Amino acid sequence: MDGREATRLRIWQVDCTLLDAVLLLSFDPRELSNLARAAGLEPAACACPDARALVRAVHRACHEATPLALHLERLLDLVHRRALDALATYGLEAFGDDLAGRDLWQVPHLAGRLWAALTAPGDTAERLRAYLRNALAVDAMRALAARAHEQPAA
Repeated sequence: MDGREATRLRIWQVDCTLLDAVLLLSFDPRELSNLARAAGLEPAACACPDARALVRAVHRACHEATPLALHLERLLDLVHRRALDALATYGLEAFGDDLAGRDLWQVPHLAGRLWAALTAPGDTAERLRAYLRNALAVDAMRALAARAHEQPAA
């Protein structure tokens, strides 16, 4: 299994919203574009004008065992090894309690922790992912609201 724990979810099996968050938090757009090109994604798909469009193109390629999906999965496992090891050491409940105990932007190594939770198997992991989807949405809305209040009225 390429060094992966046999029970972990594969990249094409994971929650789409959280995968997008992991991709955006793990790579800047130029890195992501270069990874996509190197893995054979159509060059036009890699020349997206904004990060959202690029993530959508990469995301679509990760819905099955494409060369890009396999490459990104190995790379994310390597980059986020510390978080994967922490999950294995402390267990999902302690790992989840640590994530739930603070605002997500205060979580150190958030991308790695999301990747570990995203690929963890089982019902407890699915409940953690549901919490994380909601927390990401709420935190994003709070940040947008704060930003809107900072801007002068037109």
